[in-house]
Amino acid sequence: MRAAVAYSRLHDGLSVWGLQQDAEPAALLLYALLHTCAGFRDHVLCRTDAETLLLPLLRCAYDTPPSARGHAYMLQILLLILSQDESVMQAIQRTPIPPGAAAWYTQHPLVGIGAAPCSLGSLLVMVLVRCVLAGLASAPPAAGAAEGSGDAQQAQAQQAFLPTNALAALANTSAFVVGIHAHAASRLLHLFQALGRRQSKLSARVAGGLPSNAQQADAESDLAVVEDFMQVVLESLCAPLGPSTPRNPELMYVMLQRQELLQPYAGHARFGAAVAFLQAHVDFFNQRLAAVRARLGPESEETWEAPQVLQEVSAASLFWHPEPRAGHELRFAYEEERHSEDFFMPYVWSLLLPRVPLAWEAGAVRLCAP
Repeated sequence: MRAAVAYSRLHDGLSVWGLQQDAEPAALLLYALLHTCAGFRDHVLCRTDAETLLLPLLRCAYDTPPSARGHAYMLQILLLILSQDESVMQAIQRTPIPPGAAAWYTQHPLVGIGAAPCSLGSLLVMVLVRCVLAGLASAPPAAGAAEGSGDAQQAQAQQAFLPTNALAALANTSAFVVGIHAHAASRLLHLFQALGRRQSKLSARVAGGLPSNAQQADAESDLAVVEDFMQVVLESLCAPLGPSTPRNPELMYVMLQRQELLQPYAGHARFGAAVAFLQAHVDFFNQRLAAVRARLGPESEETWEAPQVLQEVSAASLFWHPEPRAGHELRFAYEEERHSEDFFMPYVWSLLLPRVPLAWEAGAVRLCAP
């Protein structure tokens, strides 16, 4: 006997009540439905009110610390699954955040006098960047762990555990970014800077040599992971520019402000092409702004403020016609790992035990794969 389920009621129950009242089991149920039920997944992706589900998800992802690994992992997988749908990613770029709906985002004001409204797409970028930075901060490089203790491999796995899904979702949405908010653009550059610092430290450790072969191998592996992350962020910076630069003047403005971040990686074996693409943008707009300054005279330097510079960047972008970077767009899709029960069984029981009105003896619980 089959029971009919109204997908709309299930969607609204999870969005309006579940994720806001008891987020962990709601997120787990939402994952199971999106991953295994094609009908429900199609219903979610075809809806025109993406904010109904995405705003509670983003709030949970923003508030959940990396120490709550199971919950953080599930939330980032959900964001990755949603980011795989191009129509959803396009729609959220044009969806303004309702007044007060993102008051929980306290890192930076999202509204202000004369400021452009923040879209749901820009908020997604901000939260994903926060997830990556928090994940990196919670997992120190494995090269610092004691040899032979097993901590090196565990730390190395943890380092890539949380940031990977958030970075994949960030790459998926970057190709559709339009009208990016100034703070979202700034956070993208901050993420690249943070990864660059870690890459620089690890490069120095690898070049200097470590006491044992095991530690050297761990450091090299850490370096490869961080450079993978940097490559994703660079491509996420490139995607909204190129022919799309006129639609993202705020990102170009922030690139001009932080252009020194590109210099150490010019000619880098892995990053050189992406850095050269971004540097070409910087050089063009520097020339255009220099011409404007020369026309206005030296006294204009004191009166130039951010709105005037942004206006000139927007005007100059209409004359910028770079070649698109064909073949460099990154797209990621979620695939459930082999032996996923090793994660799900203990995680499900960790949610079940406190919620069942039975006297469990926690020390006697033994879990095994079915």
